[in-house]
Amino acid sequence: MKFTACFVFAAASLLLCALPSCKHEEKFPTLGTAIVSPVDVAASDDGQHFYVLNADMDRTYNAGSVLVLDKDGNKINAVKVPRMGRSLTIAGNDMLVSTDFEDTAKGAALMLFSLDDPLNPRLVQKWDLDCSPFNAVLRKGYPYFAFTCVDGQVYIGELTADRLQSQLHRVRRYGYSRRALHIDPQRGLLFGFPTDASKQNTSEIIFADVAHFDETGHPAEPAGPDEVPDVMQDDSKAVTNLSQRELFQFYVLDINKVAAGGFVDLIPGDPSMKAEMRWLYFNLSNFDGTPDRHLDGIDGSHDADSKYYRTNFWSAQPDPDDPNVFFLSHRGPPAGKDGSLGSPNANDIVKVTITGDPHPTAGTKTVTTIDPKTNETTTTEVPADIAPLTTSYMRFERVYGFKERVSATAADVSKFYYPSDFRVANVDGQKIVMVNNFRDLVNWVRKDTYFSVTAATISDDSLWFDESCPDSVAHPDWQGCTNTDPNWSWYQIAVTNEGRALSCSFYGNAVMLLDVRPGLGIKLVKRIN
Repeated sequence: MKFTACFVFAAASLLLCALPSCKHEEKFPTLGTAIVSPVDVAASDDGQHFYVLNADMDRTYNAGSVLVLDKDGNKINAVKVPRMGRSLTIAGNDMLVSTDFEDTAKGAALMLFSLDDPLNPRLVQKWDLDCSPFNAVLRKGYPYFAFTCVDGQVYIGELTADRLQSQLHRVRRYGYSRRALHIDPQRGLLFGFPTDASKQNTSEIIFADVAHFDETGHPAEPAGPDEVPDVMQDDSKAVTNLSQRELFQFYVLDINKVAAGGFVDLIPGDPSMKAEMRWLYFNLSNFDGTPDRHLDGIDGSHDADSKYYRTNFWSAQPDPDDPNVFFLSHRGPPAGKDGSLGSPNANDIVKVTITGDPHPTAGTKTVTTIDPKTNETTTTEVPADIAPLTTSYMRFERVYGFKERVSATAADVSKFYYPSDFRVANVDGQKIVMVNNFRDLVNWVRKDTYFSVTAATISDDSLWFDESCPDSVAHPDWQGCTNTDPNWSWYQIAVTNEGRALSCSFYGNAVMLLDVRPGLGIKLVKRIN
């Protein structure tokens, strides 16, 4: 009986303490200007300030922040934001910050800040999200921005004169995630390139493209290649399997048309989205002019009857001088133990030149139907937007990370380098690219992790190439770097035209301030904790 009474008393006590009056509130230290799980960095347009997004992944402070630094790495201010930061993007006086889900009660968000006072970012708009953020892209002076989620959702935002009235609209739900985004203001287009964000096992591949097929998988007119791999359209089942296609496709979204139409949210499979999907294939050359592809394709098909389809791009950056040019960081895993060929001709920076008009044209398509009872075939013509062939408006050129490049600082590019974020800048009269190579502890086994920041002269890194890592700091005369230390986990990069750069140490809770001089090298100015 005593035992029963004690049990009832204990149960009653637990019930009472479940009420708000007995709730114990967790206490956390103040974040202030500390650096914790930094996930992204950006530089102001004038190069006088850097901004760091702290994510507080371990919930040490139960808060994130945007930290403001001057160009010499001195901490100036910190603006509190939710934890789980994902991306930080700046153009002019606008800054976009995204944060992921903290838990089931605290959702993801996209926030617009004003940098009218660069030392004090001011929140002007916040949008709640139902998806995990991936990336955002802004262009100075352009009234629209784009934002994507990991699940393939695409949002277009409107920047109004009064930023408090700015709006965000979901407009597409593609079937594959795309982080590498480029806005072309003069054409009003958004380009989105596929990104493998998981275990890094997607590989480029050569597919035969000999014939043209209709939507039922039967040969159709006009005869001949049509960009689409034959294996993905030569039967009705392959035609309807759109998910296998998207791995090798980028999209071209007409922002002006979407805005004029009222930002309609189209669901997957909408016929009007078909012309937005473009095939991603190109063959690159090395310093000596030899192409990546041999006479025969990997699958045994003849070179003339096949195309080199590409995938896995992390970042896109505009050319600072030419509005018709942008760059992509192209990644690929090494050959796998399962016999997969990997991507031996990836892990480079690709220059993309727009040489024609990427907009679709108004036309018609042939629709063939088969009566299941009579087996009779009916062919009709219906209106449809026609996408131009990729090669009719785009040219691709490797400008960094040449395959089998002989260099004193890095003899084997493909073994270690895995380009993620990068920036193109004019420093000391030379156009250079600074690249963050990042193989993380989640998607790579420990022996394959790798972290570094490299810099090279655009188009010819035999003229100048350098790599910054802790070993080169301790041993300045040591050629090369094999950095697998998480405390020096360089992640994301920001560069100014004065040659100052900043990169995160995500695992080391620090940022590194660098000085880059073309022809001389990369110098670590200081590590900021």
